[in-house]
Amino acid sequence: MNYGAQMSSKLKGAFGKDHVLRNKAVTKTCKKTISGRNLYRYRIDWEGQYVEWALAPKMYGPREPWFFDTPKLMIRDITGTHRLELSLDRAKLYCDHTVLCCLRACDVNRFRAFETDSIETSKHYSLELLLGLLASRAVSAYYYWNLTGEGVRTGGGFHTYPNTIRALPVFNIKMASKPQQRSLQQIEEFAKRMLDLAARARDPKTPGAATKLRRELYALDRQIDLEVYQLYNLTNEQIRSVENATQ
Repeated sequence: MNYGAQMSSKLKGAFGKDHVLRNKAVTKTCKKTISGRNLYRYRIDWEGQYVEWALAPKMYGPREPWFFDTPKLMIRDITGTHRLELSLDRAKLYCDHTVLCCLRACDVNRFRAFETDSIETSKHYSLELLLGLLASRAVSAYYYWNLTGEGVRTGGGFHTYPNTIRALPVFNIKMASKPQQRSLQQIEEFAKRMLDLAARARDPKTPGAATKLRRELYALDRQIDLEVYQLYNLTNEQIRSVENATQ
């Protein structure tokens, strides 16, 4: 769990981020890249930009290639709402420091050391399940109430930092009852469908199709929230508080 690359020069004033960005893949070492403004809940809008990774040794904080090449969750650093804004990347997208990347220990333990328990635990959580949980209203409300603080809140949203995302509690699958296991399975399947619908909604064939996709996305998003409320046994009063906090 960490920020993306700090792409400006490690030598003060030598070059800024724009120096390493390209509008097309002019070399084999160019990598598709995004920034926070390209990232939304269940959606990543790549705009055709590349970063020249041959210049990585000259960058202030480039990260190792495996950090970007591994399937991961990508989280926007400054939200425009009281919701965590994140999606799943399996396209080996690179990113700058306005995006946080979250990887499973079991996927990257060959690159760096983790405790055995962390590796084994991470195997129980698919990225789609983690996405569904973290993108839910309940988790965003918890984040806003308990982890942001006044210094982290912005006018209409909040900042995300590696240490605050790491502090989010994740439902303990090993302790799940049968009904909770069913909810977790539903959340995972719904998240997969949300990713598919969000991708299709980027380029609808007709205005009617766009309207239909928006309705389907809203309904499916609502189903995920209801499953998460049930998972955590929230009362009606607690649900009202969550929904009021995440408008």
